[in-house]
Amino acid sequence: MGKLDISGDYKPIETSFPNQRKAVANFLELIGNKQVDQVSIIVANGLVSPDTPNEQGETPLIAAVTNNDAAMIRTLVSLGATLDGYGSYSEDYYETKAQRTALQVAASQGKLGVVKILRDLGADDSLVAPYGAISLR
Repeated sequence: MGKLDISGDYKPIETSFPNQRKAVANFLELIGNKQVDQVSIIVANGLVSPDTPNEQGETPLIAAVTNNDAAMIRTLVSLGATLDGYGSYSEDYYETKAQRTALQVAASQGKLGVVKILRDLGADDSLVAPYGAISLR
């Protein structure tokens, strides 16, 4: 495979990744850099699922929440990301990763605008985290 032809101000995306791990790392990097259009192209072409976690178990949606990126959150959900899916998240730089939904992460970080967006998109605030708390508690 070669490079995708992307019109506009975007650099072509290399699609001949040597392995899936690098593809996911590049995908999460695009999310971190708020490259909504490139993320959309990658998912639309079936190169990476909008739910594919990185090596640490962080989902793309949790990465977008952590990055406080409303546009990316909406894009990932519109591309099929599981709104109430659990992924790894580490609070306050603890080494222990906990399983959380994107809504639980947004609530724990005090990102009320993101919480509202996720709720408007249909996120379930009744899901219980492994330690027993719910998002809005």
